[in-house]
Order: sequence, then structure tokens, then C-alpha cells
Amino acid sequence: MEAKYIDTHVVIWLVGGRLDIFSRETLKFIETNQLYFSSIIEFELTYLFESKKLTIPSDEIISVLKNDFGCQRNDSSLVDLISEANQLSWTRDPFDRLITAQASLQELPLITKDKTIRQNYPLAVW
Repeated sequence: MEAKYIDTHVVIWLVGGRLDIFSRETLKFIETNQLYFSSIIEFELTYLFESKKLTIPSDEIISVLKNDFGCQRNDSSLVDLISEANQLSWTRDPFDRLITAQASLQELPLITKDKTIRQNYPLAVW
């Protein structure tokens, strides 16, 4: 079993039961790999909830993610994360930079539908 990081949209779609969004290949990645998420995702989910873009608090989403999908939190030190994110100048989105930096530090694939990430992070998959 290989490890893969997931981005925020993947978390939202998984927990929301929107498996129809995923390609067959992506679903296979999800079903056959250990999934990890960064604490940055929890922070972004809180931001989205506070901005009224989500109706479910981040702690509930993370609980479902862990319990129903076996996803685990896996973080690097904040110093290392910021240092890596500073190298990712191809996006202005701080969440995308930090989530991608987390996957990059661990040299792991990142499951994402985000086109910009896929064009710039060689280990991005969809």
C-alpha cells in the first residue's frame, strides 16, 4: 500500500459522498492507498466554514475523514513546511502552497483535481 496526500477538495467530496466527481483511476488510488492529510487542510476547512462556504465544521469533517476513510494526519515541522512553501511561487493561494509543500517534503503523490497544482507538482495525480 502506497501513501498519498489528498487536497481540500478531495476531503470535501469524499466526506460529502460525491464519489461521482472522481475518475476511476482516482477512486482506485483512494481505495488502495493509505491517505494522509495535512493540518493545513483542517485550517482551510475552518476558514471555509467561517466564510459560510461550508455548512459543517472542520472537526466534524476531519472526524468522518479519519473514521470512515482511515485517513491519517501527517505533518512536517512548521519551519520545514514554510521553507518548502516559499519555493512554490507558481500560485498565490497560500493553502495550495502549504498543502503541496507538505506532500513535496514527504515526496508523496498528492491527489488533486486542481489544474495548477497538477501542472506544477510532478507527483500530483487525478
